[in-house]
Amino acid sequence: MKPACSERQELSNRVVKATKAYGKATKRLQSIKPSELKKACLKADVARVEYELAINWLTSHIEQHGCGDSESPIDHTIENTAR
Repeated sequence: MKPACSERQELSNRVVKATKAYGKATKRLQSIKPSELKKACLKADVARVEYELAINWLTSHIEQHGCGDSESPIDHTIENTAR
């Protein structure tokens, strides 16, 4: 397998950013006023879609380009997000 390229690093960073945004959006749902629910749900759903797209782009890049380690991009992202 080739070493990770700059595009893979950028895509990995997007996954980390999207993961954090999704977590923040879903956590917010636990402490909002009923009048804010619709807006907060929409934000959480947008964050979920962005997360799914980021994971798909990263996975597709790895499959097509063959760069980086052999770990699952999702496992790798979870490790980076926890830091």
